[in-house]
Amino acid sequence: MVKGRRVLTKALGRRGRLWIPNLGPSYFTKFLYFGGYGAKPYMPQPLIMDDNVIKALKDVTNQHWEPSVADYVRYLDTAADWAFEFGVAADVVERRLFQLGE
Repeated sequence: MVKGRRVLTKALGRRGRLWIPNLGPSYFTKFLYFGGYGAKPYMPQPLIMDDNVIKALKDVTNQHWEPSVADYVRYLDTAADWAFEFGVAADVVERRLFQLGE
């Protein structure tokens, strides 16, 4: 995990500076995406990780995924790798995963 991912994981954790009580993962990741995508290009770009995306990740990777900070960071890494491989932006990968999970 690169340094930026460690910082993000710590900040999003239950006692981290970005933790918002009672805001579930689907809404929190939407908040991060719409509020922060492109704000700091050198940092990991936030993506939406809702139930549809989690379902698609399970189907596509045959791995266990859950709405946790650790899996959110893993999802960001995975989406970035796929985006690079297919020559698209990471949010294009997120949109396709959302469609597959519907």
